[in-house]
Amino acid sequence: ELGMKEYARATFAIEADASAVGLLVAWDMREHGAPQAWDALAAWPEQADIAQSFAQAMAETGDAALASTAAFYQWYASETRRERYYIASCSDYLDRQDATHRLPRYEMIDARFFEDLCRLPDGRLYECGDPGADFRGDSGQ
Repeated sequence: ELGMKEYARATFAIEADASAVGLLVAWDMREHGAPQAWDALAAWPEQADIAQSFAQAMAETGDAALASTAAFYQWYASETRRERYYIASCSDYLDRQDATHRLPRYEMIDARFFEDLCRLPDGRLYECGDPGADFRGDSGQ
């Protein structure tokens, strides 16, 4: 139902949330003697900056929700990451449109999307939202 840019915007948020929650789970595993998942994410070039942001927030606050928020927004900090995901999500959108022969739709993301998205594994919310037009993925064009 979403327009292509909105689909990409939703994809960004879903990926940022997945990174944040994945890092939280890996951090917890590390704290309980199984560091392999954390070590792999922290060493992975696609996630290293996000892991560093998460770890720094945990070191400073010890608060999983704040660390998850830091990781969520760090996902958006890489222009290269946004560009790759923008191209991939638009390609997926167009492939689905072609396969289903549906006419384009131009719906916007529901206002509750971010409220429903950003939850920790225990059900608590963490703060997240759309960081704004600077992160559209299309270099503002």
